[in-house]
Amino acid sequence: MANNIAGPDPDVSLSKELSHQPNRDVLILGIGNILLSDEGAGIKALEILRERYSVPDQVELIDGGTIGFELLYNIENRSHLIIVDAVKSGKPPGTVVRINDPHAFFQKKISPHQIGLCDVLALADISNALPKNMVLFGIEPKHVSTGLDISPEVKKGIYTVVDEIAVYLRNINLSL
Repeated sequence: MANNIAGPDPDVSLSKELSHQPNRDVLILGIGNILLSDEGAGIKALEILRERYSVPDQVELIDGGTIGFELLYNIENRSHLIIVDAVKSGKPPGTVVRINDPHAFFQKKISPHQIGLCDVLALADISNALPKNMVLFGIEPKHVSTGLDISPEVKKGIYTVVDEIAVYLRNINLSL
């Protein structure tokens, strides 16, 4: 299995690091700040997905961290965009929410990264490059304070999201 996660590498410039990989029609984008405990849920989900499943070559995993407009090139013209992030839904910590409507991203602030992400998605939409199939898997955080540890509730939610992503990929005929 190849390492399909693009992430910080001190020897690679940002533009090269975030370059769209050819023949990878599905993007799984983990968003979050791993230095703020549960806020790093989206990034942790990518790690666990890679550990638990053999990710097909048609799928690209990108650690989007807290990056904004730099992600536009990676999002453009994909058939599927799967976003994983910590979201404030008002539900108990670790609860998984799934949002299938891209325009729901623009309605209300549910993620600390939404302003940057909304702008990127809006720009992709304006340029007719927004993926036709988008889904956001959000995990309600318990703690968003300085620290590297993910709470047990959020960790459970991360595993749920990883399994839901696997089902999603199978449903679009990509085997894991």
